[in-house]
Amino acid sequence: MRFESLLPVQAAVERGELPSRMFRRIRGREPELGLAIDRIERASGIPYPPYYVEPSITVATGADMGVSLLYCRTLPLADEQGLSILVSMSAPFLLYASRGTLQAVLAHELLHYLEFVRRFSSLRLENLPSASTSFEAPFADMGAALPAHLVFKDRGLVRLIARKFRPYLVDEALAKKVWTLWVEKGYPVRRIQMAENYLRIPIASILRASFDQKVLNLLSRIYS
Repeated sequence: MRFESLLPVQAAVERGELPSRMFRRIRGREPELGLAIDRIERASGIPYPPYYVEPSITVATGADMGVSLLYCRTLPLADEQGLSILVSMSAPFLLYASRGTLQAVLAHELLHYLEFVRRFSSLRLENLPSASTSFEAPFADMGAALPAHLVFKDRGLVRLIARKFRPYLVDEALAKKVWTLWVEKGYPVRRIQMAENYLRIPIASILRASFDQKVLNLLSRIYS
């Protein structure tokens, strides 16, 4: 785990929002996270995008009052320098996800990342997908990601993603743990309406964006 990826969690501990033991537990998941990132990089042949651990879980409420837990998000962030695309994973997701779920979800986020790069690098900005993986709207979510079989050489990983996302993430044990061991314990929660789950990115930032050549080469091979 890149230490800087834990800085938001460390800051939450310093603010008194999380106990220090939680920081130690999250750091203890470093081997599993390392295994997941390594498998995904070997299977895709490209470096995993920058990532960080968010010290909260996002709880999204839909128009029908249904509730979704958003475990991970792929976030394009604009600034004066251009555009960065980051993967944000929630602390309780990292804590409680099984090895299979961790690998499948992080691989799925790479597929979102590639779709963002494809659209931004070619200036295909119509129907730009939401920044957050929406488990409440699975078909929209899957439509905003490249097909796994086009990206990963690891057939086992492709099957794992297909098994976990049917077409949205199915992991009742994880949802129960996050709800009972995090949300109900009063640890940090970010609540949003699903309608708020959208992007606003200045076109100037997109025009200044640059992307890893290995990623562009992979996209070129896929869509040549």
